[in-house]
Amino acid sequence: MSEPTPLVHPSEAFPTHVFDALGLPPRVLDERIGGSVMVLAKDLPSGTRLLLTAGVARLPVDSGLPVELAVEVVPGQEGAALVALRIVCDDVAGRRRTPRSGRRGATTSRSWPAPPSARSSRRRRAGAQSSTTCARQTAPSSGTSARCGC
Repeated sequence: MSEPTPLVHPSEAFPTHVFDALGLPPRVLDERIGGSVMVLAKDLPSGTRLLLTAGVARLPVDSGLPVELAVEVVPGQEGAALVALRIVCDDVAGRRRTPRSGRRGATTSRSWPAPPSARSSRRRRAGAQSSTTCARQTAPSSGTSARCGC
């Protein structure tokens, strides 16, 4: 088994900002991601819940600036938010890179397969033949196919 990679020591400015953000006190969740990343929760005035990481910036990366992550969900969806945070944290730790920056509110990590429309357009760009039918296009009674929007 390989030796564990030591954590880096970034500035404390961002963790301090996370704790003070929105003037709301955070709750520290019992569950940690990878043993070293804490997850904080803040209940927002809008009724949604904000889950933030504290410790992702300590993971060593080969490129990109240190980051912390945040996911805003409706109450009851904290488990889904933890899964999303875990996926991105695993990507940062495993590939030693930070997520790409994107639009506010947009997903910035592609740790999962692309949607079918993106995969088929990639095949076309690569010169491969792409199928124009999918399971939703075949009419069960006639066996004929019709075009759909996917």
